[in-house]
Amino acid sequence: MGQTIMGLDISQGNPYSRREARYAVVVLDEESKVIEKHELASLGKIVRLAWDFRPKIIALDNIFEIGGDQRGLARIVGMLPEDVEVVQTTIVDGEFKELKEVAKSFGIELQGKLTPLKTAYLNAYIASKGGGTKVRLVEEKTKIVISRGRALGPGGMSQNRYKRHLRGLVLRVAKQVKEKLDSHGFDYDMIIRRSKAGLEGAQFVVYAPRESLYGIIKRMKGHDVVLDIRPVYKSKVELIGKNRESPNRALIVGIDPGIEVGISAIDVYGRPILLVKRRSIDREEIISMVSEYGKPVVVSTDVSQIPEAVRKFAAQFGARLYVPDKPMSVDEKQNMVASYSERYGIRVDDPHIRDSLAAALRAYNEVESKIRQIDGKIRRLGLDIQIQDVFSCVIKGQSISDCLERRIEEIIQSQAEEEVPAPNKIEQRLPQTNQRQAEEVAQTKREVQRLKSIVKSLIQEKRELESKLLTMRMEVKRDVVRDREIYTLKNEIESRDRALRELERKVIQLEGKISEFNRVVRTLVEGKAVVIRGGNSLIRVEGNELRILGQRVSEDILLYRDRDLLILEAQTIQDLELLRREMEASHSEDVDLTKLIRDYRESRKDVYLYAEIKAPEVKRQL
Repeated sequence: MGQTIMGLDISQGNPYSRREARYAVVVLDEESKVIEKHELASLGKIVRLAWDFRPKIIALDNIFEIGGDQRGLARIVGMLPEDVEVVQTTIVDGEFKELKEVAKSFGIELQGKLTPLKTAYLNAYIASKGGGTKVRLVEEKTKIVISRGRALGPGGMSQNRYKRHLRGLVLRVAKQVKEKLDSHGFDYDMIIRRSKAGLEGAQFVVYAPRESLYGIIKRMKGHDVVLDIRPVYKSKVELIGKNRESPNRALIVGIDPGIEVGISAIDVYGRPILLVKRRSIDREEIISMVSEYGKPVVVSTDVSQIPEAVRKFAAQFGARLYVPDKPMSVDEKQNMVASYSERYGIRVDDPHIRDSLAAALRAYNEVESKIRQIDGKIRRLGLDIQIQDVFSCVIKGQSISDCLERRIEEIIQSQAEEEVPAPNKIEQRLPQTNQRQAEEVAQTKREVQRLKSIVKSLIQEKRELESKLLTMRMEVKRDVVRDREIYTLKNEIESRDRALRELERKVIQLEGKISEFNRVVRTLVEGKAVVIRGGNSLIRVEGNELRILGQRVSEDILLYRDRDLLILEAQTIQDLELLRREMEASHSEDVDLTKLIRDYRESRKDVYLYAEIKAPEVKRQL
């Protein structure tokens, strides 16, 4: 089948109501003959017919009859074949004209009211003859989406291993796509969702048409991984050939990148210009949006690691990247934005807009003093120069004097070209001019001389400032070295203090242990203590427990214990022997031995307090 043209016109209902609209459809072949027509076709049928006939053009007299608005139109066109073009027949050279008037220009005279079917035919016919204006819906970029082929639901013991397998596959495919795009020199942005052992998903926005990826990146729909490729359609409709210049305004832009992108722009006076959040928006759309308000000269984020997409955005405008020393805390961002919102009477509730605005404000705070210097210098010299013209130059690293000098030279050059005639023509023109024109030439010359004088004074001032700057840098360098040494010594002292305190604590612990050991040794030397290893019939160690006569007791009756080595008073051994005899006599087993020992020894305190029990005698008894 050769190339066909499809014409549409709404025949029933409207695209803005909940009730589905119906359309008249006419399909023409290469010779402008009708090969298919329908009077009450749904949008679903139109999409099916587009895939059946693969028309080169779909023509309407009002493009918003399908979809209802820009987003709806982009959604419907996104369902059509990739190479289809949408044409509005009533837009001619950027101006709207009635369909009858357009048809007349193609030699078709119309009388009376047009039916939807006839309107659809006229749309198709005019488009087949090259009439109308093409609507730009496909941008020069393509989206590549890599995701899992199946959902991860509940599973058995091997479910976690299967999750890691799928995430690893997504990571492998994403690396392969990145390597191919890098090797072929494509410009792209990459957004990934990380997880343990791999990636949950990855998305590439390639700034090239879909056709350029043929043979390089292929679609994949496997059991485990899916790779989808599709052109990106704009939600904003543009008519090809219609251009609009962006305002000449210097902007400081803050960007919070991610799936939800926050964008904030303020001017050189700190006034809010743009505060917006968009979902799944790419770099080119951000560029288009910001360009409507001005030209970025400073770009910033709220993190110290600048994302690659933000870096490329800044490079697109030749803007300076502001990199904060450390990431901003949530409290810092909230306080900064709250104060700013109160000053300008705005409300910022969205966290992405808040983060982007905080980034822009932080960058603005860094350059605010420079802006004030520029403004003061311009006012002092009485120059008719816009502050953003000089600021755009200063922010790139040039001095204020150099930038003012350059701007003045540009003004001098433009005035000389517009107002001062060439020397060889002045003598020919002066006799023909009146006195007022001669005075204007003289005034222009005087203005040029005045500006040259200003340039000369600025050059001198520049040299003085450079000398002062050199001196200040040397002083700052000395202060920095001294502060760095003080900081290093302070840290070293604090480290040694901590080590000293730790050693003092260990000394106290060891002194306590030494005192305890001295007491035990003195008791052994005096023969008032007994050493038992493993245990005997009275007392023994079972595992980590101390048992007397088979019952578990606390260790406070011991003088010292080291695993199965026991040291206890000789009097305690004698007391335990007496208690055993008493227990055997009473035939009682349910006795709290620890308590009984303490009570027994308290009752006999006066008896054994002066007794001299020798260790060898006790050992013979045992």
